[in-house]
Amino acid sequence: MSPSNSLPNLSGHLVDEGRLQLLQALGAGSYGVVYKALDTTSPPDAPSYYAVKCLGFGSRQDKYEIELHTVCSPHPSVVTLHRHFYTHGCLCIVLELGAGDLWRVIDDGVFRNNNALVKETFLKLLDAVRYCHQRGVHHRDLKPENILSSADGTEIRIADFGMAVDDDLPSSSAGGLAQSVTLGRGSETYEPFQSDIWACCITLLNMMSGSFPWRKAVGSDDGWNAFLTDENYLRRKFPISDPLNDLLERCFRPVASTRPTLLQLRFEIANMQDLFKVAADSELLGVPLNFSAPPTPGASFSFHSSDYPSVATSNATSVFIELNPIRLSELDVACDKVHPPVSVAYDPIPAELSPEVQEMLARLRARPPPRAWPSLDLAHKRLCNWIKRTRRSHE
Repeated sequence: MSPSNSLPNLSGHLVDEGRLQLLQALGAGSYGVVYKALDTTSPPDAPSYYAVKCLGFGSRQDKYEIELHTVCSPHPSVVTLHRHFYTHGCLCIVLELGAGDLWRVIDDGVFRNNNALVKETFLKLLDAVRYCHQRGVHHRDLKPENILSSADGTEIRIADFGMAVDDDLPSSSAGGLAQSVTLGRGSETYEPFQSDIWACCITLLNMMSGSFPWRKAVGSDDGWNAFLTDENYLRRKFPISDPLNDLLERCFRPVASTRPTLLQLRFEIANMQDLFKVAADSELLGVPLNFSAPPTPGASFSFHSSDYPSVATSNATSVFIELNPIRLSELDVACDKVHPPVSVAYDPIPAELSPEVQEMLARLRARPPPRAWPSLDLAHKRLCNWIKRTRRSHE
């Protein structure tokens, strides 16, 4: 039984010493339930609302989430954590209530062909992630469902620190992504900060197109294989410029040590003139500039973050937006029918590739553009020279 099923229904209850009244549930997931809450001390003509996340009491991870979120909360692009309290056997976290998540804004086409807005919003995301990393906190579950956004896409807030870890916790014991995604059999465990950088790049493609480059970064995935073998795969699939294609090519390299750092990524994005395709590139590839993004997965049920989880144990309860009053169980069933899970689209490394193969792929992807005439290896050069000498001797 999941925690959301075992927790009491607190709708209508006064909690936090009567300061909050829990209204309708906004969402439920593997970790608990999120309620919209009225601040009873606010004036009736200007009521204030919060999101209250109720979790099963006694979990070490719950306390860990509060500690790490509190460290990052001061940043303007991170959801504010106001306080926490205990009631009815639950640990309740009082958080900033957002108007909607980033998927909803993407689905509305707000970012489409808007170079300035995409750059501005994405840089805010990178700055917030860098702020977290500087304080030793790694989110590990970054995706549009876990990023609150204003309707115009200019203001964002990172939410849901349920999968976060800090520098003091070994990634091999943190669970989730750190356990399931490795650099290959027998190799070092994948670092959480690399997960955040990878997820930011996937989110950028989401913002620009409303779609994903692959379903899962494993050898059996056609999209991932196409990316590994075709240096123009992203440029053909997405409305991105050549410079952005080159940058993302490096960001998605199989060998993590060869990718740009978060600071390098930010510098290149900030100094990139065009993120979207320019006219010449579009005509060359036959891709229309008036790009129409496909329907965004998860847009109808924005709180339900299991559509594209970055880890198998993704917390689905921290996208604090208000939805139509439909029973949560019905939402789960409907969402699974309309949007079948596309798990680990954000996961960065195909675990079944050995380190040697990954290194080879990285060298291939980093090769310089081909010349008009291919260079010959030493054996072929010797053969050509022998043929030349033989011809001269018979002349």
